[in-house]
Amino acid sequence: MPLLDVATVRTIVATALNDADLAALITREETYAERRFGTIADGAASRSETLVGGQQNVFTTRSITSVTSVTERSTPGGTPSTIAAANYQVWPAEGRIERNGVWLRYVVVTYVAQDERERWRSSLIEVIRHALEQTAMQSENTGGEYQYSAPDWEMQRERLYRRLQFISI
Repeated sequence: MPLLDVATVRTIVATALNDADLAALITREETYAERRFGTIADGAASRSETLVGGQQNVFTTRSITSVTSVTERSTPGGTPSTIAAANYQVWPAEGRIERNGVWLRYVVVTYVAQDERERWRSSLIEVIRHALEQTAMQSENTGGEYQYSAPDWEMQRERLYRRLQFISI
């Protein structure tokens, strides 16, 4: 499901691109973000992650709204054991699940992640604005009166995308 549409972007970002080209840019950036960071959490859909255990804490890739189930096993093909909620503590903002003891080697957590759509929308709008501002030239100098040096566009784009990463508190 797309987060942004052409009309929304046009109200925030001034551009001379036609609707088809702007829609293609929006699709390209949303697709890249999802490929890099996974599906966008909507605060309702359940997701499962297999995490490496062996310590007291495991960390999900998103902040947690609620945990549906937690299982663990000692080998890849082993029989999973369901862990009762009384045997672990959830730290939602950190995406951390702390065990009363040590987790076995493989931990599967099924949970609902906190809604990230608004954060992704604002970040993607900045990425799109950035893409529209890029120039082809690196620098220009005209008779010593005018000088232009372009920023490192790729570094700036990367910095904008890093805002979409989940960073535990």
